[in-house]
Parts: sequence; structure tokens; C-alpha cells
Amino acid sequence: MSNNNVLNPMKKILIFACCLFFSFTANAQVSYLKYPQYQVVVKKFFDTYTLSPEINPEQLRFEKRPTGWHVCLLEYTVDADILSEELFWDRNKNKFKKLAFGKTTSKGENQEHLDRFKNSWDKELYSICPFYGYTGWDGDVISEFKDVANLPDSTLYALGRAYSSYAANLVNNNSGLADKKVLFDLPAGKNCMTPEQLEKFRFYSHKAIEKYNQVAEMNPDYQTIVGSIGIKASNEYLTSFLTLRILQNEQEAQNELVDGLYNELYIALAKNYLASCEPDAILFTNGDNDTYPLLYVQSKYGFRSDVLVVNVSLLQTERYINSLREQILDAKALPISLTPEHLSGEKRSFIVLNNSDESPADLGVLMDFVKDDENIMSIQDADYYNLPTNKFRLNHGANSVEWEIDKNYIYRNHLVILDMLATNQWERPVCFAFTLDPDAYVGLADYLQLEGLAYRLSSLKKNTTDEQLGSVNSKVMFENLMTSFDWSGLDALSSNEFFLCGNYRFIFQRLADALIRENKTDSAKLVLNRSLEIFPNEILPFDFSMLLLIKSYYELQEFGIANEMIKQILLNLKADLISQKGLSANELEDYKEAGRNWIRELAIRYDQDEIVRELDEK
Repeated sequence: MSNNNVLNPMKKILIFACCLFFSFTANAQVSYLKYPQYQVVVKKFFDTYTLSPEINPEQLRFEKRPTGWHVCLLEYTVDADILSEELFWDRNKNKFKKLAFGKTTSKGENQEHLDRFKNSWDKELYSICPFYGYTGWDGDVISEFKDVANLPDSTLYALGRAYSSYAANLVNNNSGLADKKVLFDLPAGKNCMTPEQLEKFRFYSHKAIEKYNQVAEMNPDYQTIVGSIGIKASNEYLTSFLTLRILQNEQEAQNELVDGLYNELYIALAKNYLASCEPDAILFTNGDNDTYPLLYVQSKYGFRSDVLVVNVSLLQTERYINSLREQILDAKALPISLTPEHLSGEKRSFIVLNNSDESPADLGVLMDFVKDDENIMSIQDADYYNLPTNKFRLNHGANSVEWEIDKNYIYRNHLVILDMLATNQWERPVCFAFTLDPDAYVGLADYLQLEGLAYRLSSLKKNTTDEQLGSVNSKVMFENLMTSFDWSGLDALSSNEFFLCGNYRFIFQRLADALIRENKTDSAKLVLNRSLEIFPNEILPFDFSMLLLIKSYYELQEFGIANEMIKQILLNLKADLISQKGLSANELEDYKEAGRNWIRELAIRYDQDEIVRELDEK
């Protein structure tokens, strides 16, 4: 039986695992305000009404206001001014109202629109927040709940989110929902806030922290989008820290850092991310949990402050990019040629890629092209900056790579990454966090080498598969996992921390698999055994994320160890210890069935009849 046949059922397991790493489900607003849920409102609208041909779905917005649910139409422009607004569900009357939209004529005619809105990135925020989705929602939440005593944990958490949003919307409009009447008019550069503005920002930022800490005291197990409420509170300190680093100065930022913000596991995780990078590296991250703890250990403890941590999401914003143009702690500035003028306002926030040229073009030449204001193309009466190709070449000395981006557009953050590559010319190591969305690799996945919790860009190409991204630098990764990494904080894991440690197991398997391919079987056994030593069933219950580890043990003919792991998984399955957040009952059963099938096919391939019989008996 071929490897492909064995691995095909595994794709379903890996898809579940990858999705679930990011699918922390926040506690919803369930009882304090009796509003219909977002999904119900959206379905009611699209089952009843239709959009006229001249209305783009992006102009439609659902708003959860103090008076009820509203449906709003916006101008299809950058400013997105309101064209019309209607009350759809009346809070006082507890009923839906008729709207001035055309009626649907057939069942399912709006299914595409319905699916799009039901899967909106911010759909959970409508459940979390009493009010949401319009300019001033955060101020309305604060006004209605700030003086209410004995709030339940979910409403108290929502109040914290409102304070956090209000603080952020004082200094920028990154959310698109900032109130222009209270938004600070800040000059360019550092130290741009007046003392009064700084005091106001800190007031709301610290109010958010206060509310999160109150939730943590009330219910330490309360879960948020990023993990436990304790992690959310710690991240809020770092949100304030990073804002003040960008807008003010390092000292003002440092004043936001208090002792003990993260537990031992997160401190170790942050150190392991940074330890995965070579000296003077540029490390791209994306989320809160793979960015903020890293900034904390760099600034609070001075650990690997030579690494420039760059958040890909924030690379969309002008001020954040400009803050990276100077040295931060011991990390050199981000090497880019795009000037502040090139990226001012909405300039180059969206870049069209023309795929007409079959030959890769020099990346430096392409950056010169996109920096020229004459190179504008019109599409449907709108002007866009563009690149004449989606195929790139980056040569310098012995390093040469050619690749393409399989899309017809990129955003500003991707453009900045490409410009950095052209400007850096392989001088400093470029690394990407293990947990990044693949889009952040700007098409370079085949040139990434896993060296721990981060990939390093290299000129060595290995075609990416569904199961494995890039290649493994087994020498560096062996040293990191077996010697350098910190394994503190594993004695009492929360449910969300299980996901973090599951990723550790995966990179152990990647290393073991690479060593097996290199015929370094003794080293592979050491790696696999070390994985079980650090993460035994008693600390991290065995589940289907271990199936590739089992496969590696089988390949090394360590059948006894592999079969004991399988038996433990089946025991955990029987005891309902294998469950996944975010899955419906049917999806969970599909997940479990895919795991059983994969184990069975693997056992058949390696002639493990006892395991096959045990599976067939269940």
C-alpha cells in the first residue's frame, strides 16, 4: 500500500486539527439582553428580502444597537457613509418589523449572501457584545453597563471589550468603526499624544484590564476568543504597551508592563519561538498569543531582544509600519524601501497582480514599479496600484529563488513583506511563525525550513504537500527541541493549552519524519521518545493528533510502543477524553471515525493484526 493511500484519511484529521487551533469559542451573551442571535437575524433577512442589482453585498451591514437590530446600507467608498438605516428587530416590542427591501421570489435565492454573512469574521462579536457593528457601539455598551452592579461574567467581559475598543478607537480607525468626533487628531511620528490625550487613552485601556481581571477573579476558567480570561487580560496590557511603543516612546510603553503577566507555559512558549530564530532575525507573527508574549519576554526579561518581531496583521497600518523603521531594543529596523509617503492613508493598501507575464521578474525591479505613482490601472472606474506579474525572482550571491503568488491581488502587508525581501537581500534571517496563515508566506511555502516553532526562508526548495509545509532543517531543529527549548509549565494545562502542546507534538513528528528520511534512525527514536517523555498521556491525553507519531514508530519497527499508544487512544476515546471544541455532534463523530479508519489502515499496512481485531470488535 502506498504512503498516499495511508495518508488520505489523515487529511481529514489534519484539517480538523489546523482549524481547531484557531477555533477557540468565546462565551456568548446569553441572558442579560434578550436579543435574537446574529445568525437568526441574518437568516431572517435573506429568507425574506433580496438586494437590488445595484447594491453590492459589501454595502450591507447588520447593527446590534440599544434599540434593537438594524439593517444599514453604506456608500461603496472608503469613508462608507450611511445611505439608509432601518430598525429590523425592535427591542421594546420584541418583534421583527417590515423593511423597505424587495421580497424574495424563490427559496434559496440568497444562499450565497446568507453563507457569506453567516461566516463573517466578526460573527462571534455579535454574540459576545450587547451592542456591536456600528460606529459608537463601544460607547453605548459603556454607557449602559458601566454603573450596573453584579454583572454576570459574560457581560462584564463584554464591557471590558468595549473599553478596549474605545481606547483603540481614540488613536486610530483600524476597526473602521471609530467615532470621528472623539478620534484624536494625531500628528505623524513619535510622542504624538498630548498629556491629556495620553491620560484619556490610559484611562480606557486600564478600564479594560480592570474588567478582564474582575472576570478572572469571578471565573478563572472563563474562555475568550484567544484563550482563558487570564491570557486575555495579559494580552490587554501588551495591547496598551504596543500602542504606546508605536505612538509615544519605549519608556511610556514599558510603564504598561507589570510582573507576572503570563504563566510559565506562555513564557516558555515565547522563549521557544524566539529561540527558533537565528541572531538578528526578522520573525513574522500574526495573532495575539504568538506576538504579545514574545514582546513581553523581550522587554521585561531582555530575552532575545535582537529578534525583530513583526505582526503581519498590523502591517496593514501606516503607523505600525513606520514604527518599525527604527531600531527596537537590540533589533535592527525593518529593511524596507517603501517610504511613509508611499504608504500614507489608503495608498497601496490593495495591489492588483497581473498574471500575463509567464517569466519571473526581479523582485527589486517590481518594487520600483509599484512605487511609481504613474503605474496605476483602472478597474470598473476605480484606480489601483499594480504589479505586472505574479511571478517573482530574488537573486543575491548563492541564494536564488523563483516563485509565484497564486492570486490576482495582495494587500499592503504582503507588499511590505515582498519589499522587505527585496531590500534585505538575504542579509538577515527571515522567519515565519509556525502558526501563521499560509497567505503570510507570500507564495514562498516551498522555500521554508522548519527549525522549531518557526520556519526560516532558505533557497532550498521542497514542494509543499497537504500534510507537510516546506522542509525540515533537522540539525538545527534537533538542537532546539532536544537541548535549547524550555519545557516549563506543563504540570497543569488548561483546555486551550492542550492545543498549544498538540502543536509541539506535531513538530516533534516533523523532525522524526525528516530524520527517518535521512536514515538517522537512532536520532529519530530519541526524538519520538523525548516527545512521549515531555507529553505523556497523563499530561496531554493521547488523541488523533498523535497518528503521525505512531506512523513514525511503525516505520522504525517500534511496534510495541506504537501499539500501546493506539490502545491508549482507544481507551481515551471510550472514556470521552477525545473531544474537540467548535465541532457539532455529527462533526465530532466524523472526526472520530476518520481517526479510527486511519489507525486501521495503518495497522493493516504494518501487519498489526491485534490492533485490527481490537478495532473490528468495537
